Amino acid sequence: MTALSSSQALWPAAVRTWRFLRSFNLDTYLRICAIAAFTECILVSFRFVVWNALPFDPSSIGIAEIRSLLPQLVAPEFVTFTLLAAVTLLLLLLLALYLLIHLRFVLFHCLLYRTTDVSSAWGLYSTAAARLFRATLVVLLAILAIFALVVGGIAVVVFSVLTLRTPDGKLDPGVFLILFLPLVGFAALAILTAFISDFVVHDFILPHMALEGATFRQAWRSARRIIFADKDAFFSWCILRLGVPLLAVTVLVMVALLLCAILFAILENSAAGFNAMFEDSTGFLAVVRLLLNTAFVALGIGAGSAIAASLGGPVGVFIRYQALCFYASRYPALGQILNGSDPE
Repeated sequence: MTALSSSQALWPAAVRTWRFLRSFNLDTYLRICAIAAFTECILVSFRFVVWNALPFDPSSIGIAEIRSLLPQLVAPEFVTFTLLAAVTLLLLLLLALYLLIHLRFVLFHCLLYRTTDVSSAWGLYSTAAARLFRATLVVLLAILAIFALVVGGIAVVVFSVLTLRTPDGKLDPGVFLILFLPLVGFAALAILTAFISDFVVHDFILPHMALEGATFRQAWRSARRIIFADKDAFFSWCILRLGVPLLAVTVLVMVALLLCAILFAILENSAAGFNAMFEDSTGFLAVVRLLLNTAFVALGIGAGSAIAASLGGPVGVFIRYQALCFYASRYPALGQILNGSDPE
C-alpha cells in the first residue's frame, strides 16, 4: 500500500466518514457522534441551560461574589470540606480521563471494523485502556512540570520588572522585553509539545496497543520506528492535525450559535411564559411549576448536547479516519484490517 501524505489522507477519510454515518438511525448516529465529539474534544455548542427555568438570576453571580467565597473555603471550619471537595474533584477528573481513554479505544474499534456495538468494544480493551491511562498520567505530570516552570518563570519576570528600575527610578521596559519575550516562546513551545504528545499517543501509539496488545513502551518503540522512517510526512501531519480541527470547529461554532439562538429562545420564552402563569401559585400548582422548570432545564441540556454531538461528532469521526488512513498506509497490520472492512 502506498504511503499517504497528510493531505492525501483527507479525501479517503471524508469518504469513509460519509459511508460510516450515512446509514444510521438518529439514536445510533447521536450515540456514535457523542463518543466521537468527547474523545476528540470537539465542542461546538456552549448552551446547555434554559436560564428562565432556573430559580436564580445568572447575572447576579459575578467575580465579586466568587471572590467573597474564597476566604470562607480556607477558614478553619471549612478546611475539611474544602479538602474533601478537592479530592472529589481530582477523582472525578481522573475518572473522566480514564473514560476518555477507554472510549478512544471504543471509537477506534467501531471505525476500524465499521460496527456500532459499543458495549462489546468496551469490554475488549479494558487492559489496554488501563495501560494507556497509567502512561498518560506520567505524560501529563511531565507536561504539568513544564508548565510549572513557565509559571515560575513568569513570576520571576514580574518580580524582576517590578524591582529593577532605571537610574531615574522608573520601571525599565527593556528588562520586561528581554525577559518576557523568550518566556512567551517557551510557553508556546510547551503548549505545542502538549498537543503533539496527545496526537502521537492517540493517533500512533494507541493502534499498536489495541491490535497487538502491546504495552505503552512497546507501542512507542514500534510507532517511533515508523515516525522516524518518514519524519517529513509526520511533521506535515502535525501541522494539518492542528489546522483541520481548528478550521472545522470555527465554522461549526457559528452554526451552533445560530441553532442555539433559535432553539433556546423558544425554550426560554416558553419557560418565562409558564413561570409568569404560575408566579403566585401554591400547593399543587407550585409543584407543577417546579416540574415544568425541571423539564425545561432537562430540555436545555438535551438540546445543547444534541447540537454538540450532531455537529462535532462527524468532525471527530473524520479526524479519527484521517489518522487511520494516514497511519494505516505505514502500519501494515492496521492497513489490512481497515481496507478489509471497507465494503466498497
